[in-house]
Amino acid sequence: MKNASPSLEIQYDTAEVVTLNIGGEWSLAHAQTLESCFRKVKTLKSNLNVKFIWVNFESSDTTGAWVFHEILEVLQKKNITYTLDGMPLLLSSLMDCIQGYLPDRTVKHTPNRFFLDLIERMGKSTIEVGTLAYELLEFLGHVVIALFKSFLSPKRIKLVPFFVHMERIGVNSIPIIAVISFLIGFVFAYQGEEQLHKFGADIYTINLVGLSIVREAGILLAAIVVAGRTGSAITAELGIMKINQEVDAMNVFGLNPLEYLVLPRMLALICIMPFLAFLADVAGLLGGGVWVVWSMGYSSDLYLKQLGGAITQWSFWIGIIKAPVFAFAIGLVSCFEGFRVDGGAESVGLHTTKAVVESIFLVIVADALFSIFFSQMGV
Repeated sequence: MKNASPSLEIQYDTAEVVTLNIGGEWSLAHAQTLESCFRKVKTLKSNLNVKFIWVNFESSDTTGAWVFHEILEVLQKKNITYTLDGMPLLLSSLMDCIQGYLPDRTVKHTPNRFFLDLIERMGKSTIEVGTLAYELLEFLGHVVIALFKSFLSPKRIKLVPFFVHMERIGVNSIPIIAVISFLIGFVFAYQGEEQLHKFGADIYTINLVGLSIVREAGILLAAIVVAGRTGSAITAELGIMKINQEVDAMNVFGLNPLEYLVLPRMLALICIMPFLAFLADVAGLLGGGVWVVWSMGYSSDLYLKQLGGAITQWSFWIGIIKAPVFAFAIGLVSCFEGFRVDGGAESVGLHTTKAVVESIFLVIVADALFSIFFSQMGV
């Protein structure tokens, strides 16, 4: 019968041999019926042998050829063997024609995940920062408890390591802090004079140098140098001790690592930092004075007199007050990262870098908070 609807009849010859009777017109006009034929094939069990019978097949178009191609793919996925003996020439030709337009199922198209990956990385970073902050706060609690116990019983304070670290942190840091602060004061005076000269206010270059060095730059330079020089050394030293299981040995002998390793370093930092801040102030003001006297032609007496009018007692003490807080932050982070070392040299380098970056970050955040606080206080 011409123009008959497409048909696909399943006949089980044996338990493992199946005959598929293909009949009718496989064309777009009978798309719904073709879909039913396709669903029938999906009901077949795996590992069968299939043979096709084309006796009642009439005609086909590309739609029918595409459906038959999908049927063959289903058979392949189910590990069903089949032969295409006797396939009508029209259907075979159409199958060859559509081969170039079929999707390549072996190629996996990965969607653009740029924004998803960005959000994922941001989420992971947020979790890591939160975890780090929690662990740092926990370590801060242990340090505060150890400090409190040491103040209640001063014999707990190890004076020999304390003075050794004061020398290493303070005395050995003087040259680099002095040189950097001197050069920064020199640059401040040069840049300030160049801008203020446009307004005929050259004399206020001295005020600019004095206030910027004493209130902000001096203590910041000292803290950054200490974080990079001393903080990294503390982290590396504690990290190597942890790798060599020296910290574990102290715990085995009942010795508190915080009292022997952390407190002497932190107390030395806290005690010596105000003196380093004062040194940075003096060196910075000296550097600015060299430019003012040498380039601008002002006398040293005028420079000192103008500084005396610009720098108040509070301006000086603001920088000094910041010093112990910055020292505490640097010591806390450096010791914290040192105890987090786990592995080999790579871990030491990683946590040493983290200690320096985190210390400088906390110092700048604390400085910003201090600036807001003193501004609100009117000093």
